[in-house]
Amino acid sequence: MKLAWVVGVVGVAAVAALTGCSSETSFTVGATKLVVKDALFRSRPTGYYCNGLASNQLKIELLDYAPACPVDRMPGEPDPFDPNIQHASISMIVSLGGNTTYKRDPFTFDATTTCDGGGANSLAYFNRLAPGAQLPEATQATSGSILLTAFDPADANKPAEGTFTLDFSGTKVAGSFKAYSCNQ
Repeated sequence: MKLAWVVGVVGVAAVAALTGCSSETSFTVGATKLVVKDALFRSRPTGYYCNGLASNQLKIELLDYAPACPVDRMPGEPDPFDPNIQHASISMIVSLGGNTTYKRDPFTFDATTTCDGGGANSLAYFNRLAPGAQLPEATQATSGSILLTAFDPADANKPAEGTFTLDFSGTKVAGSFKAYSCNQ
């Protein structure tokens, strides 16, 4: 199993986590708390997660269960996602095509950015999935920045690493991630 690093800062409190250890990184937006157990990314080099952003997109996810990627599970191992309990996650979508200097400059967005209408080169959501629900209640970040400090689009075995600062209507969430590919 691949291990994912996630370091988080909420306000002035900071914690670090290595998936599989007892330390936990958590973020709370509204009444929902996300305790990060895994981080992964998926890519669409010629496609879209958000039609309003330029193509060549990455979706980086911080999730509350592990291993989140099916290819990281041992044969016969059950899916750790339990549909009968509440789940939370953070999804960050960045457009490499909309920020060709991404190794130097952060992806940024504000409240005018939408998935359908665009307006920037990235977007982020805090997701809450109620027990038994099919679709999450998504709270879009009103502003933020995401910096990829390491990413090699030619090598799917190398992780995407970076930092983020997100504002969910006054609740600031910041941290870093090390996410492995879950393209299947």
